[in-house]
Amino acid sequence: MNVTPPAKHCANATAANSSTRSSKTKTLTPHGRPPEDPAWDPGPARRARLAEAREPTRPDEALACYLQLADEELLQTGRPAYARAVSILKSARRAAQAGGQSDAFATVLADLRERHRRRPTLIAMLDKAALA
Repeated sequence: MNVTPPAKHCANATAANSSTRSSKTKTLTPHGRPPEDPAWDPGPARRARLAEAREPTRPDEALACYLQLADEELLQTGRPAYARAVSILKSARRAAQAGGQSDAFATVLADLRERHRRRPTLIAMLDKAALA
């Protein structure tokens, strides 16, 4: 399975998760749009909770969410952002193993390391976490 377009897959999982609610419960964003709207973004905290909840039964969806979250963290620089990204990537590795996608995860991780090769602190933190 290709795990490179995580944003779409993670958003689809969020919409599917919200559509299972009772028809009596209307969930709207602050802008009044329903969560099924493709322009709606649940935010990183909700995507993290979704990934954790989906991991036992749908590790492929959890993996996509984790990868999206890690990419978002790496838009920032510095040890705190790197530490959060490494933690998320550990969860992604666990989801990849559970879903039988260890090889695909290794490819994604190699690409991530290449894209951020000029961040020696991040690379060292990935090495220390055995995310090679």
